[in-house]
Amino acid sequence: MRYSFGVRQALLKLKTKHKFMIEQGHSSLYLQELGDSIFSLCPSGWSTWSPRIYESIYTASIPVLFADGIKLPFENDIAYREFIIKINNKDVNKLEGILSSFDQDRLDEMRKNMLKIRHHLAWNFPPKYNDAFYMTVRQLERKLSKHKPIGFDQFHV
Repeated sequence: MRYSFGVRQALLKLKTKHKFMIEQGHSSLYLQELGDSIFSLCPSGWSTWSPRIYESIYTASIPVLFADGIKLPFENDIAYREFIIKINNKDVNKLEGILSSFDQDRLDEMRKNMLKIRHHLAWNFPPKYNDAFYMTVRQLERKLSKHKPIGFDQFHV
């Protein structure tokens, strides 16, 4: 039960009752399958973090996040609530009802919002304005301005 806090085990049981495609591991068509899906289930594993959130955003599949207490990157700048569905781990059995409550207009709006911000999560080389590199620097600047050490003005950053 420590692994995914029991969420992945519950999702495997739901698979037999509902129309969910739940596979272990990645197929050779993984990104295409995500892109063809309206929703992508993003349960935690051994920790709350999962790359599936970012893969889902990249492919414009609405992430359904099961990770109680997770902190997502750049939360000060990205309104995740506009395109991610967060479900408490204890509510995994309510999944079908929650997902069926979204009408097509709302789903289209969520995808549009996701496409507007996904460049903020991309790492480019060289960095591009407002990509993940710039977002990280912005976060560090905020932290630095809150915790300036005595004599900070002596240093040039």
